Amino acid sequence: MRITCFMKLMSRWLMGVLILWGCEEPYDFEEDKDIERPIIITGYIDQSSGPYFVKVSQASATGSLPANVLAACVILYDETGPSEEFEEVGDGVYRCPGNTVHGEPGGSYYIEVKLSTGHVFRSVPETMPALQASDSLNWKETLDVRTASTGLDFKVPVVSIDMTTSIPQTSEPLYFNWVGAESFSIIPTDFPDPFGSIPPPCYVTRYFGSEKINLFSNLQNKAPSYTFEGFWIRDIDDSFLTKHIFTVYQYGISKGYYSYLQSVKVLVENNGSLFDSPPGRAVGNIYPLEGDALVQGYFHASVVDTTRMAVFPNELISFIIDDCEYTIGKPFSEYDAHCLNCLNYPGSTYERPEYWTKVY
Repeated sequence: MRITCFMKLMSRWLMGVLILWGCEEPYDFEEDKDIERPIIITGYIDQSSGPYFVKVSQASATGSLPANVLAACVILYDETGPSEEFEEVGDGVYRCPGNTVHGEPGGSYYIEVKLSTGHVFRSVPETMPALQASDSLNWKETLDVRTASTGLDFKVPVVSIDMTTSIPQTSEPLYFNWVGAESFSIIPTDFPDPFGSIPPPCYVTRYFGSEKINLFSNLQNKAPSYTFEGFWIRDIDDSFLTKHIFTVYQYGISKGYYSYLQSVKVLVENNGSLFDSPPGRAVGNIYPLEGDALVQGYFHASVVDTTRMAVFPNELISFIIDDCEYTIGKPFSEYDAHCLNCLNYPGSTYERPEYWTKVY
C-alpha cells in the first residue's frame, strides 16, 4: 500500500509538470509562505457496503473558498487490520469503494492522509454506534411571514415539515444528527413538432440542513420521542409542479463528533453538505503525525438511516405558474433557459434518482 501511494504521488507530480496553461492545477502550497493556512479534512464511513468519501482542501489566506488539495494519498483503516486506499475523483474529493473495508456498527475506523508536500495526517479512531432512532415526517402547507428590506412584512406560501423521532430507551448515551435533501424534476417546454416527440425531464437533488445543525442527545432529553417542529421550511415555487421528494438522513454519531458539531453550530449555519468546511477553530479528530502543521476537520463513523416523503402538486392549494408551458405565438427568447433545455437548470441531470418511482 505504501508503494502504491508513493507511485501515485510521483505520477501526479510528473503530470503537474506537464499540465497545460488554463487547465485545473494542483494547489500551490508555496503560495503565501508567511501565512500558515490549515488543511481541512472531512469525511465519513457508514454501515453501507460503500463507497465512502473524504474531501481534502486548504483554507484560503484571503477568506475565499478553500482550495482543493489534489494528489493526496488517502487510506482507510479498520482497527482490526484491513486497509483500503481511496481513489481521487476530482475537486479534492476521494472515494473508497469499500471492497476491503466495510463499515459495521461497533467497528472502529480511521484514515491517514499523505500530501504531496510530505505532510501526513491521521484521524483518531472512531467507533461506529450500534443503535438508531426511528424517524417519521409529515408536512403542511402554510404561510411564512417575511420582512422586506423596507421593513414591511409579507407572507410566502411554504411547505413546512415536522419530524418526529422515536428514541431507543437505553441507559447508553446516544447522539444523533440529521441532514436533508430534496429531489424534484424539471419539465422542459414541449414545443409542437411533426414527430410528436416529448423532451425528457431533468432531475435535481440538493442537500441542505434546515438553516441549522440538528442535534439530539438522550442525555438532555429522556423522552421516548421528540418532534422537531418546522424542521424544514421550503418556499413553494415551480419545482412543486411535479412530485417533490424530501429525504432526511439520520446519523447515529459518536460523542466526539457530536461535540464537534456543537462547536460548528455555534460558529456557522449548516448548508447540509457532507463536506462543509469547518469554520473557526472547531476542534476535530484529525492531527499531524509529525510536527505541528495546522489541520481542521473530522472523519466520522456513523450509522445512517433514511426517511423519505413525497409532496404531490395536486395536494397543494397554492397556484403555481408554469413558466415553461407552451404558449402559441410566444417567441423562444421569452422562455427561461431551462424551459428550452432543462440541463440549464442549476444542478440538473438526466439521471433519475433510483428512489424516484417508489411509492411514498
